[in-house]
Amino acid sequence: GAEEVVRAVAQQVLQESTSGVTSVAGLLKNPDLQLVLSQAARPHDLVSQALAQEPSSCYVSGASILRRPRTTQLRSFTEELFSEAHLAKDTRLRRKLEESPTGEIPLTWFCSRYSDRLGIVNPKGAREAELAALELCNAVQESELFMADTRRLTIRRRDPQETRAVETEEVEVREREKRSMGTVRATT
Repeated sequence: GAEEVVRAVAQQVLQESTSGVTSVAGLLKNPDLQLVLSQAARPHDLVSQALAQEPSSCYVSGASILRRPRTTQLRSFTEELFSEAHLAKDTRLRRKLEESPTGEIPLTWFCSRYSDRLGIVNPKGAREAELAALELCNAVQESELFMADTRRLTIRRRDPQETRAVETEEVEVREREKRSMGTVRATT
């Protein structure tokens, strides 16, 4: 639809930009968007809305359009690839997940299989594949949806109970830190 066209053109404009930044006004004047924008009631809102979506590799900040951080893009695309909707269509990924008793898959396999979607140059050798896998592993470390093993370079989806356990543990750590800070203040 219209939002996909806006995202594609914005991404192309940012790739061609030496600074990695462009203006919303400049994008609104882009000839490749004129047909789509002419059909929108509020062209500026269409651009803002299209780039606010997670699949977009860029976002609007004030009057500028900027690239999303690479880790955010990698995490977002990985979450999309592991979504139930995508797994219903992607038999290879689904089969790979089913083959593993723990649900883990090697990130080197994942990166080579989805290099285009992840924006990774298809790794040519073992070292390049390992570096791409490590970059992705680090990007998904903060995701609540995944468990990533940087030592073995594997990834798996967290089950809902693990997610709750992690949240509970984080709350307990914050509470202990607050109590210890109170003790330190009281003794000084």
